[in-house]
Amino acid sequence: MAQKLLILGSSGTGKSHSIKYLNPATTVVLCPDRKELPFKGSTKLYKTIYKEGTKEFSGAKSNFIPVNTMKEVRRLVNMIATKRPEITAVVIDTITYAMIDSVMRELKTKGFDKFSEFADELYQLLNDIPNLRDDLTVVFMAHTENDSVDGVAVISFKIPAGKFTREKIVPEGLFTIVLYTDSVMVDGKPTYFFTTQNSGVNTCKSPEGMFPDLRIENNLQYVLDCIQAYYQDEQLPAPKMVRIAEEAIF
Repeated sequence: MAQKLLILGSSGTGKSHSIKYLNPATTVVLCPDRKELPFKGSTKLYKTIYKEGTKEFSGAKSNFIPVNTMKEVRRLVNMIATKRPEITAVVIDTITYAMIDSVMRELKTKGFDKFSEFADELYQLLNDIPNLRDDLTVVFMAHTENDSVDGVAVISFKIPAGKFTREKIVPEGLFTIVLYTDSVMVDGKPTYFFTTQNSGVNTCKSPEGMFPDLRIENNLQYVLDCIQAYYQDEQLPAPKMVRIAEEAIF
């Protein structure tokens, strides 16, 4: 069974930056956002290789693939799982923009059936992953939105046309691990981190004992190492904790 991981955060809080620590030889980034990765040397490490004489990318060689649609994301995830055994991590950065494509495509369609289609596309993609090979992890990165439940402010997965789509699917419920990104200024410099447990106002969650602290380094490889060690009942990697004054966050 492949692993799936959801990373949520607003723009600029370090979702894409965390990819920096992965091995580009064993990673493929699917990029509905269609933008460069935000760290030095990223265009040398992550490349789209095109078939000779064409503008069609080579799925067998590329490790950075711009995509437009949810259906294309699903096709590529399954292709990588079956035809590229050297790849152990697929990062979708971000699934939000793949969903936005679905919204824009169906914007002129009347009725509410289109909202069921949006939910079904995401559900089918998530439903594929448990059937993929054991050594693969699919990382979903998504934006957040602020909402109110019974008068309480809540931060959650941002779903285009969410009011109707959420009646069909609650994405966080299909993940065991949901991490949140955040950043604060410390000594005049931004510090980025992952939050590993629910604060009471978000949908963050992880199994007890999987991570050594409430906040850990914004390092996606470290996260994957912790997940593997936890499920293999091995010693967790050395802690990479981010200790920040509470007043700097809340």
